Amino acid sequence: MKIRGKFVVKIDDEIVAEAYNRWTRHFVGELTLTLTTGCFRADYGRTSYGISRNSTVRVGTDTTTPTSLYMTDLVSKIDTAPNSMSVGCVKTSDYSRYYTQYIAIWQPYVLPSTTIGEIGVYGTLLDETVFTSPAVNPSYFYKNYAGQGLKLIARVSSADGVFSPINYSNDSILRVEYYFEIRW
Repeated sequence: MKIRGKFVVKIDDEIVAEAYNRWTRHFVGELTLTLTTGCFRADYGRTSYGISRNSTVRVGTDTTTPTSLYMTDLVSKIDTAPNSMSVGCVKTSDYSRYYTQYIAIWQPYVLPSTTIGEIGVYGTLLDETVFTSPAVNPSYFYKNYAGQGLKLIARVSSADGVFSPINYSNDSILRVEYYFEIRW
């Protein structure tokens, strides 16, 4: 089994960058929790939401800081939400590949013309302490959703050496696609 995250960045219809991401501790913690515990408190009829609830994407201008597992935000974030954000889950017909696809689109003149050097995906975490065991923190299971709110779960940066800085002109559409994929 392979697990990976991939970014695809397009300006208008042209792919300008493709890179495999560096996850943050927030994503690794939630992934571990979800894979090992499955459904949370289903016996009490509670609903638990996953990382993709209210997810969003941001871009930033930093080109010198490599991604670290302990990052909590982009270094030089342009805090402008995309005009549209969609998330969907897909599986191939042979059941060998499952992925969640995040698509963020900024229409022309929403972002400034700039050099984009970092991209981050933000997702909703279930609890204040992603590494706290239910044995240590029994109230962990009683969160209906989103104890922490949005946190940086994946980042890719030109400083990681995985893509060149992107010269973005704001008269263009910017599209960021992020895929979390599991392959058999």
